[in-house]
Amino acid sequence: ATGAPPPLPTVRELLPAEPQLPALEVVDAGAFDLVLDAGRLNQAHHGMAQSGPLDAPAARLANRLCGNAPGTPLVESVLTGPTLRALRDVVVGAAGAGLRLEVDGDPVGVATTRVRAGSMVRLRPTGTGARGYLAVAGGIESDVVLGSASVDRFGLLGRPLRAGDVLGLAQEAAHGERLRVALPTPDPAVVLRLRPGPQWSQAAQDALLAAPFAVTIGDRMGVRLAGPEVPGGELLSESPPPGAVQVPAGGAPILLLNDRMRSAGYDKPCVLHPADLARAAQLRTGDAIRFAMDVEPHPVPWYRDLS
Repeated sequence: ATGAPPPLPTVRELLPAEPQLPALEVVDAGAFDLVLDAGRLNQAHHGMAQSGPLDAPAARLANRLCGNAPGTPLVESVLTGPTLRALRDVVVGAAGAGLRLEVDGDPVGVATTRVRAGSMVRLRPTGTGARGYLAVAGGIESDVVLGSASVDRFGLLGRPLRAGDVLGLAQEAAHGERLRVALPTPDPAVVLRLRPGPQWSQAAQDALLAAPFAVTIGDRMGVRLAGPEVPGGELLSESPPPGAVQVPAGGAPILLLNDRMRSAGYDKPCVLHPADLARAAQLRTGDAIRFAMDVEPHPVPWYRDLS
C-alpha cells in the first residue's frame, strides 16, 4: 500500500551471451525462430505455457538425423527460416513440411548433413506447410527453467532469434550414422479427426462435420477457422486440453495449440486426435480442412489429462 510500484518483469534470456562451443551465427533471422525442447510440461498451475514444438514428429526426426535424443533443444521456424553461418564443423538435420534445408545454396533434403566452418545454412520455404525444424548434433546450449529450455513468450522466458545471435553446442557430439528420409507427398485434402470434448453436444459435432472450414489466421496459440457457424458460448473458465476446438459465442472455432491460454472460458465441444496435432501445426492462412469423428476406441476421459 506504500512506496513505489515494483518494476515490470523483463524477459529472461535463455541463450547464453557467450556460448561455450559457438556453432552457428544468425546472419538473418526468419519470421519467428524459437529454440525449443520437448516443452514445459506440468507447469500450467504456474501460468506457464506447454510450449515445445508444434509439429513434434518433425522435431523428433530433425533430432534423429543428428543422432540427438528426442527433446534435444533445436530451432523451430515458421513460414520463413533463418540464414546461419557455421562457426565450426557441425552436423545438422532439418525436417518439417514448411521449410527445407540448404547449405551454401544447395538443397540437401531430409538427411544427416555435414557442414564445414564458414558455410551458410538456410531454411527455405517450401510453399506448403508452415513450420520447419533445424537440429544440430549435440543440441543447442540453453538455460533450463521449470524443467525446460523452451521459449515461452507470454511467460517472458526467452525470445525469437535475431541477427547476431550465436547458437552454441550443448555438448560435443561424435558423428554417428548418416540417414536420409524420403518423405511421402502430402495429401492436399486435410482431414482432422475429432473426439468428444468437455462440452460436447450433438449440435456442435454436426456443425463441425457439416462442411469444410478455411484457416483465417494462426500462430502458436491456435488456429482460427471460418466456415459453418458452430454452437458455442461462454462458461466458467477452465484449463483447455491440447488440441481443444474452442468455440466462442460468435460460432467461429479455434484449434488450440501448445501456447494456448492456461485458462479459457468458452465451450470446447471437441478435441483433435493427438496424432493430428502436427497436421494442425502446419496449416497456413487460406488452407481448407474438413473434420471427421475418430472411430477408434479410446478412454472417454482422456482429455482431462491436462499435462
